[in-house]
Amino acid sequence: MKLLQKHKNLIPLLILAGICLYTFFYILFGRGYHQGEYYDMMFSLQHYLAFAAVTLNIIVYFFFRRIFKFTLVGMLLLGLLNIINFTPNGFRVGVAIQDQFLIEIQPFSLLFIIVFYLPNREKIHKYVRKHLLHAPNPKKQAEASRERVAKFKAAFAKKPDASLLEMMQSQVIVPDASEAARQLLQERGAQLF
Repeated sequence: MKLLQKHKNLIPLLILAGICLYTFFYILFGRGYHQGEYYDMMFSLQHYLAFAAVTLNIIVYFFFRRIFKFTLVGMLLLGLLNIINFTPNGFRVGVAIQDQFLIEIQPFSLLFIIVFYLPNREKIHKYVRKHLLHAPNPKKQAEASRERVAKFKAAFAKKPDASLLEMMQSQVIVPDASEAARQLLQERGAQLF
């Protein structure tokens, strides 16, 4: 079980390598059928790139593990965007905008993105929070809160004390609005409770 946990990313990669081997033999020895005629299938540039990408990722996994996650994400994104093709027939789903701009994705690659995401979601979320979503600066947060309170105070300036007291006690309004109501009541010298 410990070995399985340690190499959890290798298993889907080996499955992807098996699919590439199936594609290789299917195209090499199989025949296609289209509109009543059989034809010999041929490898496309997308197939060669997929074979190279999977081979590269297996090598990187064993010898350069530090960059494996980046090469893996790159390979899966290339597959998703239909630049590389792991399967014999490139099934893709697309959206055309006024018959000029076509966006196509491969559902098979999307499936493998999900397969790699699920066992690694905690690490992915931690990485995103650390590197992509920066922690808010406490000084900027406090300044933004003061600005929001000032706007609420200006909006609530003509409200009667009873209405402000009700707003302050309400659990529905945002904290900055409640704080603005509290400050207005304090400035007016009203009894808060």
